[in-house]
Amino acid sequence: MDLGGTLLNLSVVYHNEPFGYFSIDLPKFIEQFRGKSVLDQLSVGDDIDAVSRATITNNSAVRAIRDSARRMAREFLVERASEQ
Repeated sequence: MDLGGTLLNLSVVYHNEPFGYFSIDLPKFIEQFRGKSVLDQLSVGDDIDAVSRATITNNSAVRAIRDSARRMAREFLVERASEQ
C-alpha cells in the first residue's frame, strides 16, 4: 500500500477451499485489487469479479482483504500522519 492508501501488491499466505474442489484463481483474483484504494467499496460483483460456484470463498476472501487493508491504513497511515 502506498501512503495514499492505494493497494500495490497482495499476498495470500494461506487459502483452503472447504466447500468443494473448485477455488479462486489466486493470481488473477489478487491482481484485481492492484490500484484500488482502501476507500473503495471492494465488493464481489461490483468492483471485484466473482468466480462462478465459489460465492462463499469470493465474499470471504474479499472481506478479509478489504478489512486487512483498512486496518493497516488506520494503524500505519493515520499513525504516520499524526507523527508529522
